[in-house]
Amino acid sequence: LSIVLPTTRSPAPEPGRCILRLVRSGHCRPPGLISVTRHDWLAYASTAPQIRLDRLMFATSDRCTVVLGSPLPPLRGEYYWICNGIAAPVGFSWQPNLDASVVGDSFQLAEGDVALLFAEGGCSIIRSHQFVGASRSAVRLTEGMQA
Repeated sequence: LSIVLPTTRSPAPEPGRCILRLVRSGHCRPPGLISVTRHDWLAYASTAPQIRLDRLMFATSDRCTVVLGSPLPPLRGEYYWICNGIAAPVGFSWQPNLDASVVGDSFQLAEGDVALLFAEGGCSIIRSHQFVGASRSAVRLTEGMQA
């Protein structure tokens, strides 16, 4: 009786990384997020009916304010469509054509987080705790932030 050992196997090579980029798309998806100036958001929220604000959340920085919800306010800004926490500008899609959940996993998004992909390249991650419900008082609190 002889013993035959299995042949030595090497581990599978690590899959290569791919670079995600935005390209123009003929598929137009409805927007779920808008990026606006803080000034425009403050002006809108100061006069909008509360019923319109109740359906919105926002996060603000020194650069811009991101408003999430539906229906979005009729403001001048950049509109984004959202899928599984990945937000791309309306009229764009990412290449390679990966499932949004795979892209979300690569950004390590938690429930409610948003990865904002910019048409000019790069991205910004907005964590769920950075979004607050839209109300006049919450918007006014951002008025004194450094611009």
